Amino acid sequence: MSDYIPCHLLANVLLMLPCDSLLRSRCVSKSWRALIDSSDFIKMHLHRAHQEANSSNGIQIIGLKQNTFYTLNLDLEAHSSRTSGIAKQLNCPLDYSGNEVRLIGSCNSLLCLRYPYRREIVLWNPWIQKSWKLPSFPVENSMYGRAPFLLGFGYDRVNDDYKVLNRISSTSLFDTDRLSWCDEVFVYSLKMNTWRRTEHFLFKVSDYDCYCTVDCVLANGALHWLMKERRLNGVSYIISFDLSSEEFRKLPCPRYLENFVHQNLRVLNGCLCLVPYYKVNGRYAADLWVMEEYGVDKSWAKLTSVTMPLGSKFRSLTPLALSKNKRQLLLQIDGEKLILHDLETKCISDLAIRGDASYFQSSCTCIASLVRPLGTD
Repeated sequence: MSDYIPCHLLANVLLMLPCDSLLRSRCVSKSWRALIDSSDFIKMHLHRAHQEANSSNGIQIIGLKQNTFYTLNLDLEAHSSRTSGIAKQLNCPLDYSGNEVRLIGSCNSLLCLRYPYRREIVLWNPWIQKSWKLPSFPVENSMYGRAPFLLGFGYDRVNDDYKVLNRISSTSLFDTDRLSWCDEVFVYSLKMNTWRRTEHFLFKVSDYDCYCTVDCVLANGALHWLMKERRLNGVSYIISFDLSSEEFRKLPCPRYLENFVHQNLRVLNGCLCLVPYYKVNGRYAADLWVMEEYGVDKSWAKLTSVTMPLGSKFRSLTPLALSKNKRQLLLQIDGEKLILHDLETKCISDLAIRGDASYFQSSCTCIASLVRPLGTD
């Protein structure tokens, strides 16, 4: 009997394996390694990972605590009243252990990390332990002094490319003339491994305030952030940057009450989510509004309100995932503890995390795949 296995049959079998098993399978033979490392197989494995993530009740969380990363697997419907998970520590990218790091975003298993003191941005796949340092940013400092960053990361589906957006808003400490203020957007292409300045950015810092509480959020193939007109009773907008066409557009915000203290833009299950914060009868509260149909003003719908018990408060609330039965909402409070919010009973319960970490300072959902950053073997 021949030991030969047709390539297409072997590929179908290997596609069923998780990342760690596939990495070990690369050692079986040169032909297996060539198959697993091929771009076609990596894309098929990524497609399968997305299908499994959309069909199963389990979610995978990447958490950051004190410059160390952890992974956490959860099933929000298994034990709705006492959901718990085990956090497992991940090995940081080589040469970056112990350095202060910010988690910018996640897309197709790649994490975008910023190391502020080293002035470096790194793309990292923790499942295969491959990382890539982006070239130095062309404008670290400007004639106005150090420029603030607003970063975003995502995938260009049309050109099969990963891109990082960097919005800079620089102002002179001594110049009150807003028309002279500098406002630019740069885009990094992983395929080209270069930064370049984008054209036709119409939303100038002289006319709009930018909410910089979080970096850009990724939804529907575009990066988004909040801006507000610099005028009395100025209107808030969501600015989107399409990663494929590299065009900007302005999206409407929901028409909720204007007595909120502040607001954040997030993403929940792939949909844009706005979170305005209130203080009602001495209690801290927040509403969650979801854009159910991308770009459609009338599709904004209020998902729920979260009210903290007396004596408890929060500065920020990040929705991470909604269970398949649309009942359990996983939230992160103040970059610390994870909680479950029952959409029917409005009850809040802490999520118990065991293992290597008991809380996270920042976190995001993620899938495991073989996607490699540029220039890694």
